Amino acid sequence: MNKYVYSILVLVLLSGCISRISTVETLNANEDNTLKEDEKINIIGQLDTIKVPKINPKEESLCCFEQLFDSLYIVRLETNENTIIGNINSITIMRDTIYILDSWKTKSLFQFDMNGKFIRKFGRNGNGPGEFVEPTNATINDSLVLVYDQWQQKVIKFDHNGKILSDRVLPFMCNNVIMLENGDILCYGNNSDNVNIPFILNYDFWQCDSHYTKISKVGFFRKYGKYVSFIGHYFYNYNNNQYFFDYKTNSFYQIHFNGEFESKYKLLFQPEPDEKFFQDNYYMTQCIKDGKGFGVSDFIAFDKYAVYTLTTAGLAQFVFHNLSDNTVLYCNAINSPETQMSRVLLLSSAKTVYKNMIVYSVSPAKIIMVNEIFSKHYDLNKGAAKEMIASDKKLLESLQEDDNDILVFAKLKEHFTK
Repeated sequence: MNKYVYSILVLVLLSGCISRISTVETLNANEDNTLKEDEKINIIGQLDTIKVPKINPKEESLCCFEQLFDSLYIVRLETNENTIIGNINSITIMRDTIYILDSWKTKSLFQFDMNGKFIRKFGRNGNGPGEFVEPTNATINDSLVLVYDQWQQKVIKFDHNGKILSDRVLPFMCNNVIMLENGDILCYGNNSDNVNIPFILNYDFWQCDSHYTKISKVGFFRKYGKYVSFIGHYFYNYNNNQYFFDYKTNSFYQIHFNGEFESKYKLLFQPEPDEKFFQDNYYMTQCIKDGKGFGVSDFIAFDKYAVYTLTTAGLAQFVFHNLSDNTVLYCNAINSPETQMSRVLLLSSAKTVYKNMIVYSVSPAKIIMVNEIFSKHYDLNKGAAKEMIASDKKLLESLQEDDNDILVFAKLKEHFTK
């Protein structure tokens, strides 16, 4: 490479760095790079401790899904060349409309009506205005739809008809954002290397104004470089409320749209993992394998109960947890697999809540495969099996392997919700 070309490359690189630094300087206004105590995110209330007993598949607490749910109904998402969804990462149901985010495959946000009929896509894959490379999450309210693209570090706002309202690049790295009622955004930055903004480096959350130039609050301290995340931290949006499950402490919070965090529940596992469990990825994995640690996913909690998946010692259990009396019921593949409800829900992933129903998504290919397997071993035309599958039998039999995921609305029994 000649000296002239090399000099041009150096100048281009330096100009990019200078531009980046000048953008961040507006955020790094405090001389000591710290925030005052009154600028911390407000956390209200106290965590209620919920004891989670060790899984034992031989205990009487094992149940089948028919003990939890009254019924299922299925929404089949329209499938054509314009509506193919590769993977459902999140579902938000608002104003009787279903919003589905596929972050990794089609990289799109889809909108369907409650019958599964396709309405529109928001944006498209690409690097231009209103385009996504990695749409990490979406926040939806009465006035607009916000999509955050982690790869490009930008926030795109749409109206509910899909029109682009704004497209802005953030001056810092984060994994997810939530839009607050005043237009600010709440950012979650697990493992984000914002070394150029030291006062957010050791925090999971910070609040940024709607112009993305001022950070007003931080919260959830973590020592940079010392914490290893096994599953990650999850946001949940259901019944028009936002929630956050912190896997560092196995604690569950509601995020109010004024930016406050309300303490809800802390899961206390038995036996309780030691401190090393959250610092060493290999050790954490080995503990879960040996039954000395726990993995939690699909966590959904309400005032009186929580539903989640608990994994340890090679076992994965669907857990129903009564929070008022701390009793626990487990469901697994051993319990009544001959029923359609069990075969569908055991393959499903809990995504959100709609009224008194938990909404699951499941691949038609999995249903087809498992139905074929169980049909060889069980008589599906008698007893509970016949009763459970009658309403959806024709629909399930018509599924094609390349169809979009179906949504399963599972209605909880009335005494669980009152």
